[in-house]
Amino acid sequence: MKKLLALTSLALVFTLGLTACGSSTTDGESDLPVASVGLVTDTGGINDKSFNQGSWEGVEAFKAANEGVKTGYIETKQDSDIQPNLDTSAAQNQVVVAPGFKFSEGMAVSAQANPNTKYIILDATPTVNEEEISLDNVASILFREEQAGYLAGVVAASTTQKDTIGFIGGVPLPAVMNFAAGYIQGAKAVNPDIKVDVQYANSFTDTTIGKQKAAAMYASGMDIIFVAAGGVGTGVIEQAKELVTQGTDAWVIGVDRDQYEDGLYEDGKSVVLTSAVKHVGIAVNETLEAIKEGTAAFGQVQVLGINEDAVGLPTENPNITDQAVLDLVGKTTESMKSGEISVQTSTDFPVQEAKIY
Repeated sequence: MKKLLALTSLALVFTLGLTACGSSTTDGESDLPVASVGLVTDTGGINDKSFNQGSWEGVEAFKAANEGVKTGYIETKQDSDIQPNLDTSAAQNQVVVAPGFKFSEGMAVSAQANPNTKYIILDATPTVNEEEISLDNVASILFREEQAGYLAGVVAASTTQKDTIGFIGGVPLPAVMNFAAGYIQGAKAVNPDIKVDVQYANSFTDTTIGKQKAAAMYASGMDIIFVAAGGVGTGVIEQAKELVTQGTDAWVIGVDRDQYEDGLYEDGKSVVLTSAVKHVGIAVNETLEAIKEGTAAFGQVQVLGINEDAVGLPTENPNITDQAVLDLVGKTTESMKSGEISVQTSTDFPVQEAKIY
């Protein structure tokens, strides 16, 4: 994949009202190389303010740049519907996009049953009996979450007024644990004595659990929580807003997308300190462009990181007001790109358990 480039305001093309909930169909023949694209969400839904939403923004960015392309989405309500939803979208579209680990098994079944349909799977690969397989109509994209997590840890340790910072993950899966592993390493690179309280919600949708865990963490004396848990993060942000309006310091580090606006509470102020971003929308958009051009890497797994500008922090971070912190983030980013700083994944830096590291 070519080097990822920043798209101008993906949010401007995120117009749910213009696209029905359900994949669009293409009537008859089309001269377009990619005439129709369908997205299948996981149970977090299209407006999860995280991975599904970011992927959809990438689909809509492709549509905006390619006249005549039809797009649509199917929201998965329960996990048992994943594979049927993939098949439904495949019957209606030339390309099917599926964001998340839950699609691994269903993707293998659907892609083999629909060899003329192209598939893009994010954060996962097609698997059969938990074994990865290669399919010549599936492009798999993984991200180096640990690199974005490392930068988040640098910011947290440089900003906190406490000796412990928090991490709330969704389900302890590789992508989530990679964020945690990087976060701990980045924080300890700044302050070797800092502690990181790692907890898991075992959910990507339960906002109540997110709020409860955040309340307990902030009450214990923490002032910064990094949350990598999809919709659970909404509860964490809500709790931080409540505390801040009561005069308590409570920062959140968002995930996947720049979540600054999600943290707004009054007069343009936000509880979101920064976000560990994965540019899933850009990855989706550029993969669709590659399919259009006939250069997509089907049957391969692409792992995109900081050298491809696929992960990192937002370009604008209004709540990081200390220039020394911004300079450190910049220096750290360049050191990772050059290889001077190598960040371990959760395979080498195990964070499967909920405990203080």
